[in-house]
Amino acid sequence: PESSNENVRAGSGRFYNNHALEKTIEYAKKHSARKMDVFFSIGLTKQTKEDVYNDIKYMDRMYDLYKNWIHLFTSPIAPFVDPGSLAFEQNEKYGYRIFARTLKEHYDLLDNSKSWTDSLNYETIWLSKQDIGFLSLEAGYKIAKMKKEKGLPGKEMNIELIEQFMNNVSH
Repeated sequence: PESSNENVRAGSGRFYNNHALEKTIEYAKKHSARKMDVFFSIGLTKQTKEDVYNDIKYMDRMYDLYKNWIHLFTSPIAPFVDPGSLAFEQNEKYGYRIFARTLKEHYDLLDNSKSWTDSLNYETIWLSKQDIGFLSLEAGYKIAKMKKEKGLPGKEMNIELIEQFMNNVSH
């Protein structure tokens, strides 16, 4: 769905509500799908920090309902908003600031980056590059911690190492 916020989802051209999403998941489970992968994104049109935190809460509810049958993922749109996409070509309309347009500019962006957040070719009017980077780490940490608390696959992730890394990341 990219986001649990229906307005954010609509901003990305996905016009269905959470009830329809959940109905689809139920249908797949009822008809013996072995698992369901559901992807969320960070750095979307109209998406705020609060929306990302709400996605994590939504994921928590999904894990409570479906346990280890459902596999939930979140990540930034990285490293680039795709050249040729509407968000790239009409970036102002969709609330994106684009930092590289040509192949050479994209190459230079990657070559000169000191961190993965530096390599992003975009930010939004709602989330800066730094916000996208920190929220991605924070979301990954919270999801790993959630899985550990619920005894779900992925619980073996080293939570302490993630905490140490996050404490060293400036925001």
